[in-house]
Amino acid sequence: MSFLAKLFNRKKEPERFLQAIQVEVSSTCNANCTFCPTTYDKEPGDPQFLSLELFETLLPYFSWTRWVYLQGWGEPFLHPDLWKMAELANQQGVKVGLTTNGTHLNQDTVASLFQAGVDLISVSLAGAEPGTHNRVRRNTDLEQILTGIGMLAEEKKKRKAKQPAIKVSYMLTKDTVSELPQALKRAYELGVNEFYCTNLD
Repeated sequence: MSFLAKLFNRKKEPERFLQAIQVEVSSTCNANCTFCPTTYDKEPGDPQFLSLELFETLLPYFSWTRWVYLQGWGEPFLHPDLWKMAELANQQGVKVGLTTNGTHLNQDTVASLFQAGVDLISVSLAGAEPGTHNRVRRNTDLEQILTGIGMLAEEKKKRKAKQPAIKVSYMLTKDTVSELPQALKRAYELGVNEFYCTNLD
């Protein structure tokens, strides 16, 4: 087949007129961050997760967008079907991203990130010292989170993979701003790809 024939017979890609769709898969979080509404709106009862069945009804709409973010007010890693959801979204030809508090980054979840085809993971931090971070983002452990980020970065090197991109979202407050340079240095040393600051004051 000639070059022109191949060119005109190519399957046309769907027009993706949206930059991103965010789907809140979990409204439940294991952290109790001082600035988060989820901390103060928690009610006793079962965890609040988007069902896999309802998620599947959204799949046709993913052809409209370039990115699907599986995140919201809750912690996505708590969802028992997170990796299945990421795989299904990935199969629609979109890039998949998620934001996490980082407390569930371990060997198993790092492997799942690659297997599910996640393109971006953003980890939230609030300080470069455990005393600061753990006070603001209660029920989390900074050193454990940083170990998990390093584990993911090392696995990327081992696989010679570009994805998932690793992003740090740094919460800027009057208590954390002085530790920003130290946090940037630590992120660079760990192999983080992007570093963003969010002003909470």
